[in-house]
Amino acid sequence: MRDLQRLNHNSLIIYFGEEIDAGLLSSISHCRDCLLAHCGDLIIDMVPAYISLLVVFDDDKVSYAQFAALLRTLLATPSSAAAASQPQQFVIPVLYAADMALDLLSLSRKKNMLPQQLIDIHSAKSYTVYTIGFSPGFAYLGEVDRAIAAPRLARPRTKVPAGSVGIADTQTGVYPLELPGGWNIIGRTPLRIFEAEQGAFPMQIGDSVRFCAIDARRYRQLLGRSLLDFQG
Repeated sequence: MRDLQRLNHNSLIIYFGEEIDAGLLSSISHCRDCLLAHCGDLIIDMVPAYISLLVVFDDDKVSYAQFAALLRTLLATPSSAAAASQPQQFVIPVLYAADMALDLLSLSRKKNMLPQQLIDIHSAKSYTVYTIGFSPGFAYLGEVDRAIAAPRLARPRTKVPAGSVGIADTQTGVYPLELPGGWNIIGRTPLRIFEAEQGAFPMQIGDSVRFCAIDARRYRQLLGRSLLDFQG
């Protein structure tokens, strides 16, 4: 922990660094697990980000000063550390087909490569979950190969279908729901990434994700299955 900053009467941010670094993810994840283990009854919500952890606490049970002091003591005491949760690995099948890959052709042209080359590059590596937002269940994954990195669209779409796989700058991700957005869409997964009714999303920061290319027949077979079912 590098710094602790107050936001308001019942929330604060714990900073772990100044720049995005995959090495910080284990520290953020470990801190989250530690707080849940030792003062979970005081915590309303925690939101991990690239370099920080937002903590919202119950100010009916504890004051800001008391809670901040508790956190500083807890995080400075090695013996209080909770067992770190093990990162999970997810595989997400993707149909990189023209009717679903809205920007695959245009992005390939901009990158002076064939669509299949872009697909091969995108599906060749494992990505790390850096943070979760702007919508529930939207995991920011990094980093894509610089050869296919691309800025967000100048004009965002008002509706991007659920399951769409996109690239924005050096990040990639899957739209968990139908949402507005400006990412370059290069394919679509048939899986349900986010269970909206239950508010359930299996990915956590530090987890890893690989994309695997599938054909239209396999897409139809998997359509509607949940991400967790597919992993099983």
